[in-house]
Amino acid sequence: MTIKVENSGGGAAFLAYVRAAAALAIRDRSVIVVLLLSQLLFLLPMIVNYPTGEEAINRKRVLENVDIARRELLDYGNEFPDELLELTRQEYESFTTAAAADYPSNEYFAAFGAAREAQDKEWQAGYLTGGLIYKASGTLLTGLSRLHSPQVYSSARDLPMLNYLGLAMGIIPSIILLLPSVFAAYATLRRLHGHRLLAVAPIGRCARNAGAALTASTLSALGPLAVLLPSALMALAKNGLGDPAYSVVSIMDDTVISDTVLGVLGKDIALALSGAVALVLFMGLVNRIRPHAALGTALLVLAAPLLPLYSSESMPWHEVGSILPMTYLSLDHIVGYPTYANGLDISLFSGATYGAGVVVLLATVVLLALASLTADIVGGVMRTRRLERKASR
Repeated sequence: MTIKVENSGGGAAFLAYVRAAAALAIRDRSVIVVLLLSQLLFLLPMIVNYPTGEEAINRKRVLENVDIARRELLDYGNEFPDELLELTRQEYESFTTAAAADYPSNEYFAAFGAAREAQDKEWQAGYLTGGLIYKASGTLLTGLSRLHSPQVYSSARDLPMLNYLGLAMGIIPSIILLLPSVFAAYATLRRLHGHRLLAVAPIGRCARNAGAALTASTLSALGPLAVLLPSALMALAKNGLGDPAYSVVSIMDDTVISDTVLGVLGKDIALALSGAVALVLFMGLVNRIRPHAALGTALLVLAAPLLPLYSSESMPWHEVGSILPMTYLSLDHIVGYPTYANGLDISLFSGATYGAGVVVLLATVVLLALASLTADIVGGVMRTRRLERKASR
């Protein structure tokens, strides 16, 4: 296939160059293979019927807690301090109310949530261990109780589209989501060297670099959406869209964070798109210095947050982990995901929140774009001076 970039007006030539670069990248065999594999991996939770942690909030859990609270009152009630006795009675009454209600229902979740709130007060008073698990569970249950028609999903195959995408983006490493973006960018950047079509197109060097950067950034932003498309369509066709207000609660940096499934999904996508663009611009800079190192460097950056050493307190960068762009490429540690078993703190570093991630990634994009522009300008000036020196000899 031959793609022609005509030497017409500057704007027309530039647009033709961008179209040519995009067409070549999209048709690149490595990009197609990586995209198909990534799409398949995002279908994996549905294929293996990944559990959602429903046992943490089901009726069996309520009945177990009814029995525990009843035995505590019977065996130790006379010995309890007044505060603990009152909280245990509240806990028992709430669990009993939940056990008598339909599952799932607004009444069930409201009563179960009230029981967890009583347990959280017991923990705060020093009578229970478990940390923020009671508050996180109670916040989730209370959120479910406020839905118009609360539903519970026991496995990934039961999840509607919004819930499934939120779960998949939380349990599947973000490197899978961003791999097609990286390979599409590399497919564009590696054609800027040698005697390839994009390297000898009849437009200026700066225009070629700008066109390649625009193409790679656009494809990188579309990459995560392309990865999610089959999963979204499959879950939508099977189980519908889902309730955008469905409650999602996580523990992050010793704080209970409450959100909705739509909010979580939106934050995941925003971070993924920002991270993809930043990663591609970084690849462009590496490509100027060592063209063959761009892909390997990008893969290393993507894989770094997956390594236990990355977030280890013994590492010298631990204190500044919240301002490292790589931190925000690990979505499950920044946003959280829909699960009923939400008792673990998901944060990698203190202060590494969604808001901080947006600021860090956008600042990274701006800095990398400025660095690329500066490199093009400086490179152009140096080439001009070399030509002038040669002409003066």
